[in-house]
Order: sequence, then C-alpha cells, then structure tokens
Amino acid sequence: MMQGLHHHQQQLAALLTAALPKDDSSKTAATSSSSSSTASVSPPSEEDESSRLAAITTLHRTILYPPNSLLVTHSASFLAQGFSQLLTDKLFSVRHAAATAYGALCSVLCSLSVASNGRQNQIILGSLVDRFIGWSLPSVRNISNGTSEIALESLREFLNVGEVGAVERYALPILKACQELLEDERTSMSLLPSLLGVLTLISLKFFRCFQPHFMDIVDLLLGWALVPDIVESDKHVIMDSFLQFQKHWVNNMQFSLGLLSKFLGDMDVLLQDGSPGTPQQFKRLLALLSCFCTVLQSVASGLLEINFLEQIREPLSQMVPVLLGCLSMVGKKFGWSKWIEDSWRCLTLLAEILSERFSTFYPIALDILFASLEPELANQVVGTQKISSFQVYGVLKTNLQLLSLQKLGLMPSSVNKTLQFDGPISRLRLHPNHLVTGSVAATYIFLLQHGKNDVVEKTMGSLFEELQLLKRKLEEISSKGDVLEMAVASNSYSKSELVVLIKFNWEVLLSCVALLEGGSSIGRAEKDALCLSRAQKLAAFLIEKFDPFNLPIASSVDLQVTLLRTLERLAAVEFIANAPHTDRKVE
Repeated sequence: MMQGLHHHQQQLAALLTAALPKDDSSKTAATSSSSSSTASVSPPSEEDESSRLAAITTLHRTILYPPNSLLVTHSASFLAQGFSQLLTDKLFSVRHAAATAYGALCSVLCSLSVASNGRQNQIILGSLVDRFIGWSLPSVRNISNGTSEIALESLREFLNVGEVGAVERYALPILKACQELLEDERTSMSLLPSLLGVLTLISLKFFRCFQPHFMDIVDLLLGWALVPDIVESDKHVIMDSFLQFQKHWVNNMQFSLGLLSKFLGDMDVLLQDGSPGTPQQFKRLLALLSCFCTVLQSVASGLLEINFLEQIREPLSQMVPVLLGCLSMVGKKFGWSKWIEDSWRCLTLLAEILSERFSTFYPIALDILFASLEPELANQVVGTQKISSFQVYGVLKTNLQLLSLQKLGLMPSSVNKTLQFDGPISRLRLHPNHLVTGSVAATYIFLLQHGKNDVVEKTMGSLFEELQLLKRKLEEISSKGDVLEMAVASNSYSKSELVVLIKFNWEVLLSCVALLEGGSSIGRAEKDALCLSRAQKLAAFLIEKFDPFNLPIASSVDLQVTLLRTLERLAAVEFIANAPHTDRKVE
C-alpha cells in the first residue's frame, strides 16, 4: 500500500514540476516558496503555457477526487509549497489556476483535519491552511499589487469545496475582507465579479454568518450600482448578486420594503425637479428602476417559495400608482427606445406579483406600454419606423402577458381600452411584419377565449360594432371609388385594407366557438351550450349585417369566400354541439 502511495506521490511531483516554469525545471517540487526564481530570458510560448495549465488542472482534479484523501494528506506539504511558488509566476493564467487549486487543496485539508484522529496530523494540516489564509486575506486587501483577484478566486474555491462545518470559522474573516474591499475607493470595477462571487457564496452557504452583515453589504453594493458611469455589465453583476440574496431580503422585510420606497422616492424627486432632464439623470433613473425591480423580484420569489406572496401584495399595491407615474414621466421626458425592455420587465413583474389585483392598474399600464409605439404608429410606411418590428412584437407580447396574469380578475372595461378602433393594437393589424400581426391576433383570441364570459361577450360586442363601422366605410369607399379618409388617428384606409380588417375580425371571432375535444364530460355540456349560443349569435349577425351576396360585400370576392367559409364553420359547430357526446372534432 505504501509503495503504491509513494508511486502516486511521484506522479503528483511530476505534475507539479511540469507546472513550474522551464527555468525552474531543475528544482524539486519541495522547493520553498521563499526561494527566488530568475526571470526567463524569452517569453513563454503558448504551447508551454497550455501544458503548464493542463498540469495544474490535473492536480486540481486529483485533489478534489474523494478516494485520493490519503494521498492528498501525505502530499499536502510539497503541494502547498509548489502552489505558493506558482502564485508569483509571470503568467496571470498560471497564477490564477494555481491560486484556485491552492484554495481547493486547503479546503480539502480542512475537512480531512476535522475527520483526523491524530493530533499531530491535525496540527500539520491546520498549519498549512493557516498559511493559505495568511496569504489570501492580506492579498485580498492589497489592491496595489494586483493580487486581489486571484486571492478572491482562491477563497471562493476554498469556501465552495469545503464542508460547512470544516470551513465555517473562516467565513467571517473572509466576509470582513470583502466588505473592506467594497469600502475601499481604490477598488476597481473589474474586481466586482470575483468579489461578489465570494459574497454570494457566503450568503448561500453560511446564512447565519452573512445575515448580520446583510444590510451593510447591500448599502455598499447600492453605492456601486448607482455610480453614474457604471457600465451595464457591472450593474448586471450587482443585480444578479441581489437575486442570490433572496432569503436575506425575505428575512429583513422591513428593510426590503423601506428600500423599495426609497427607490421610488428618489425616482420621483429626479422627475419632478422641473428641468428638461440630463443624460446623467436618465442613467440614475434607470439604475434606480433596475434596483427596484431586482429587489422586488428577489423578495417576491422568496415569499412565493414559502407561500407568503400575499405579504407583499398590499404594500406593493400602494407603491404601484407612484411607480406607474414615474414610468410614464420617464418616457415623456427621455423617450422610450433606450429603456423599452426595462419597462416591459417592470410591468410584467408587477402583474406576476399582484395577479388579479393588477386589473385595477392595467389601463394605465397599457397607456405606458403603448406610448413607446407612437413613432411606429405615426409612421406606417415601411422604412420610416423609428422602432423595430422586434420591439413592437415585444410590446404586444408583454401586453398579452399582462392580460394573462390578471386571470379572472380581468375587467370587461379593459376590453374597450385594449381593442378600441383608434387604439394601437387595432392599428397594428395592418403592420407589414407577420410576427406583429400574429401577436395582435393572439391578443384578440385570448380575449375571445377568456374564462370570464362577460369578457368574451364584451369582446364580441366590440368587434360587432367595429365590423359595422368597417362595413359603412367599405360602402362609402365602393361608391366613391377612391381612398376614403377616415377620421381615426389621421389614418387613411384603402378598400383592400378595409377588407383585410373585416376578414381579420371574422377569423378571430371564430375562436370563441372552439369546442372541447375529448376529456371529461363534467361541465362540458355547459361549455358546449355556451359555444352553441355564441355560434348562433355570430351566424345571426353575419346573415343580417354581412350578407355575402349583397353590396358592399359582393364587391370583394375574397371577402365573400371568407364569410361563406365562416358560415360553414359556424354551421358545423352548431351541428356538433347538438350531437351526442361521442367522438367529436370540428375540422
């Protein structure tokens, strides 16, 4: 057994030798980290760097492999010395890999030390860990010599690999070192990912250690997040860490709610100062909105996990009017194009949390959502749009989410607001992009298939009124033989466009008479009766108001075909709805 162990130790020593720079190849793996290494005359080749990194990676994996615990214990001293030597290497990639492997080694040694029965062995292993901590903590704080990043990565691996009971006593001093780094004005933004990687790990793995310092850490991070010239990637790193603090936000609800109110208050003050608005103000507003949404999302997710989401709905309902006012003002003051996706995210988040309660705020949210499309709606000619089709699609998709998230709380009055003829959704039915028109159709169909019958009835009534208006305009345009100017948002509609709108309405109206196929017969009779009633209502309206063989419908063969197919479909629905509950399918 000892012979096999010695053989494996020789393999580790060979790997460590391969990891050392070429000018150190004559030195043994047990060389002290304090011994000086001379500079290479020629720069290292990429091949040399790659082979050295591969050797360190293999050592790292060997250390982490549980069956190698005895081998690691007996090889710990020379491995620690080798990694220490590599920490001063010329290549950053080598220093980084060595530091991470060093952290993993000492983390494993902590666990082995706890499990070891021999006191002498515990002392030896403990001294190696103390030496690692003695290097890493001062290195984290020492910004000037550039070792902070690799020290942070090393500590992250140390905390990540080790068992909680084995490394917990080191979590607090590491947390303190990170906190000091956040407080230091000299700390570079480039350190944020590594720094927050350690902090989020402590928050998740060592909850009791992190909890007392949570509010202080958040205050420091907010200072970073609200720096005027912060780049988006750095801001996202901070916001992602806030999401990782989920349980801590929930555990400090008063602090969390107070912070949300403060964000709103700061936004309101910035918007009410009477000035035309500066780029710096706009950036700060977006940063505040991002902080608000992230904290709210984290709190809500945490509460949802413990079925306590109701706890935030009431205070949030009181904040929503102020928030919606701020969103509207930001759009009017600074435009929409640069933050349109932020507004989508914010409105969707509110609807997800408030659910049925959001129906009270939906009309205002709809105005905010579609205010961003005014340039698009004012410039219907292809090539003149100031907003991309993808953004138009995003607005429609977000609106559909807002409607869906209200569930049965959706109010019938919202139908008129959503589908009004001079409204944005209605006008987008003629958009040249099929993705956009498909999303518009999905909105109509959602309302026509809603679970509340009064919402469906209101939608049908709205479309009936519009169809009659379109028919009158079609009559006028057919008699005049030219383009009729309609007094609706300064738009002019040709005969072909009116035909498209009429066809669209009839095609989506058919969605409200879709019969259920298969499934349980419980409650199906009532639903079939409802479908039958709607089908009869549609058929009666079509025959009375849209006779395919009378003018103005007869002037368009395309429209005639659509209406005749609609009648055929409605007749099939009536027939099947009256049939016994057997195998039924409407083609």
